[in-house]
Amino acid sequence: MGCGWCCLNDQCHVSHELYGYCRPCPDIHWDEVRGRYVCQLMLDPAKREQYRTALYQGEGCCARFNPWRTDVRNRDAED
Repeated sequence: MGCGWCCLNDQCHVSHELYGYCRPCPDIHWDEVRGRYVCQLMLDPAKREQYRTALYQGEGCCARFNPWRTDVRNRDAED
């Protein structure tokens, strides 16, 4: 989806293992060109295959009550 809801609010287990507990995930970034959030782990070819399955990359949003699904925008600008 690229809305950032999961990554900005609660780390995935991969991020937690890499960085310890922190909020938001340090690997989530707003991409102006794509107009959505992207995971830096998925942009690095060396890491992408390693984390693809663990992060369910390409599976779509599993949080059906996620209020950001239809309102994808840069939430960092709201701080």
